[in-house]
Amino acid sequence: MVIADVMGEDDGSSFVRPLKEEIAEVGEALQHSQVGDFTAASVGVTALAAYVGHATRARGYRFLADTARAYSAQPPDAWDGVIEMVDK
Repeated sequence: MVIADVMGEDDGSSFVRPLKEEIAEVGEALQHSQVGDFTAASVGVTALAAYVGHATRARGYRFLADTARAYSAQPPDAWDGVIEMVDK
């Protein structure tokens, strides 16, 4: 399952600039995670969670930060970039 967050339309307005920056920062953190650099991924999404103005996205960033910290402490045996959620 792929989860996406529709953040807005790029209409060239000044409102869009912070969203584009946030999207770029998320992409960078996810790239760190994808290659197994969980410390850098955790730092990136922790920073996002601290200043993002949208509560739902902040919760998602905290989840990703917690997961990256856990993987830093105990890396998965065979990391394929997929976070398997087993609890609801």
